[in-house]
Amino acid sequence: MQDVNAPDSIVYVPQYLPSKTDTVFVPVDTNAIIRGYLAEVYGHHVLKDDSFAFVAFDYMLSRNQLQYIRNVQYQNRLPTQIINTTEINRANPKLNKIALGFNIRGNALCLDYGIKAFYIRRRMGYYGGYWINTKTTELGTAIIF
Repeated sequence: MQDVNAPDSIVYVPQYLPSKTDTVFVPVDTNAIIRGYLAEVYGHHVLKDDSFAFVAFDYMLSRNQLQYIRNVQYQNRLPTQIINTTEINRANPKLNKIALGFNIRGNALCLDYGIKAFYIRRRMGYYGGYWINTKTTELGTAIIF
């Protein structure tokens, strides 16, 4: 069929040449072909054999197809190392902690500095401080995450 949208399309028309013979007779052993088709061929195949791994299996072929695979062998050749570690979990971590600190606050015109003391018990923190320039004290509490 010619494409109507393509103006210069080429249409191929096959030409058949007459032949004197259309059948070739060859002596064939049909019994041998059927025996080969129905025969069970057993084999051993190695998929991989290098420094990383060894993989092999046994198989059986019959009727031009793989019938089954048996005896799959696998050996991992990668070097391994057994690491034994011991972790120590403290049942009662240190409950009370005390810390001292130094604070600076203010801007370029007025700068204030002071000292603070912290007392931490479990997840609660308590602190008290003294600002030196303004001579004020401060007390507070905090939750520690």
